[in-house]
Amino acid sequence: MYEFRLDETAKSIRVRTSGFWTVDVARRFVGEYRASAEQARRRWGRVRMLVDARDSMVQANEVTRELTGLNESVCESPGDRIALVVSGGLVKLQADRVAENGTHGPVGERRTFVDPEAAAAWLAEA
Repeated sequence: MYEFRLDETAKSIRVRTSGFWTVDVARRFVGEYRASAEQARRRWGRVRMLVDARDSMVQANEVTRELTGLNESVCESPGDRIALVVSGGLVKLQADRVAENGTHGPVGERRTFVDPEAAAAWLAEA
């Protein structure tokens, strides 16, 4: 379903997600996602997360509701960045809708990619 790991070299959290989730799985993920973001902020002074969701499925509306606004809740400083890598197609459309792709403002940035190398390069900028 999902796993989190610290990447000391890139000073980021790597997240891998897969499959079709239940609401309970989504709620557990949200808690661990927020905890990982706080760990990154304490460790490196900012949040940098690369979320590889290429093995994830289009999720049910109930699951999507649980995930909506998650990136905004952890991406709270100008130096924060979250890169989401998806397989394309419907998953990318859903991810763009949930994550407000490419949002800029007083908080950090969030973008959706289909190329993991492009996502990692963007994450490493600035």
